[in-house]
Amino acid sequence: MGAVMVQPGGDISEIARLMEVFNQATEKLSRSYIRIAELQKELAEKDRKLNRKTRLEALGRMAANLAHEIRNPLGGIQLYASMLRRDLAGDAAKVQVVDRILAAVEGLDRLVEEMLDFGRDQEPRRVPTRLSAVVDSALDLARTALEANRVGVVRRVEGASVSLDPEMMRRVFLNIVLNAAQAMEGGGTLTIEGDASAVRLSDTGPGIPPEILEKLFTPFVTGKAKGTGLGLAIAQKIVEAHGGSIEASNNPEGGAMFVVKL
Repeated sequence: MGAVMVQPGGDISEIARLMEVFNQATEKLSRSYIRIAELQKELAEKDRKLNRKTRLEALGRMAANLAHEIRNPLGGIQLYASMLRRDLAGDAAKVQVVDRILAAVEGLDRLVEEMLDFGRDQEPRRVPTRLSAVVDSALDLARTALEANRVGVVRRVEGASVSLDPEMMRRVFLNIVLNAAQAMEGGGTLTIEGDASAVRLSDTGPGIPPEILEKLFTPFVTGKAKGTGLGLAIAQKIVEAHGGSIEASNNPEGGAMFVVKL
């Protein structure tokens, strides 16, 4: 075999330098690809949110217009049914039928009001507010439903002051609490914990059906036998108007969890 010729030291050093430059360039290129993939993902998410926002705005306008169209004749039905009830005061059986009509009208009126709420632009009137006080106010309003379904509440919410609209945020928490109470008809526990940045509400109910979970905040989508499917859509709109977000998931150990990020 012939002898192996060793290149002069200068050539080896140059090759090593070129390899180092090549490795650095490869590493930068790899990081660039990763960043491009991240930007593409962010862009797709922003595009999805923009499309959803546009669709919801159009749906909100349509719902508001429809609600106005329904409200006028609905008021007439309620007025004439009330007059009829007064005239039939001596006939208990007929009064009962009229009462059913009035109850149905009241249910439709609540639906119309929710449709109008969903169609309105949410403009929070922010004031320094203790978040724990807002949660407690929502629990007070939901007390009857919680007691009726034997639902216990564990509350661990810090009393830090936050700039928010107390009435609007109370409606958000009230909606989630009432949903939890309805989900735990046989009894259970609702745990509310958090601070000024986020509040988590977890229940021990059956959880959210998978087919409903992904579209839970979509208007008119509900997993309840009775419900308009607008409550959580309005709650999301309120939270987003505050610059926050609301998420729903199922706990691994069972039950549903909502996270309100402020």
